[in-house]
Amino acid sequence: MLAAVAVFATGTGGFLAGLGAFAIFAVTMATLVFLLAVLRASAGQSLTRSLRVWGRRVQVVTALMILFVGTAIVYASFDAGALNRAILGS
Repeated sequence: MLAAVAVFATGTGGFLAGLGAFAIFAVTMATLVFLLAVLRASAGQSLTRSLRVWGRRVQVVTALMILFVGTAIVYASFDAGALNRAILGS
């Protein structure tokens, strides 16, 4: 994801735009990891149990999303205009 953002920003806005996108991504991820670490340290075992339950649900939803996207990619590879018609409606 970071690579895609950096390449897009570099391609459209130059090196400084790519560097800015990288900096924003790095600060966002560092903040997220820091907040999760603080939350985990302060909550203890109760958070661990709930994260285990939610983790299983997230895995199921993620698997379904991957299957859906994979099916769409395979279908679009056979009918090149299908994705455009589905998104743009024309």
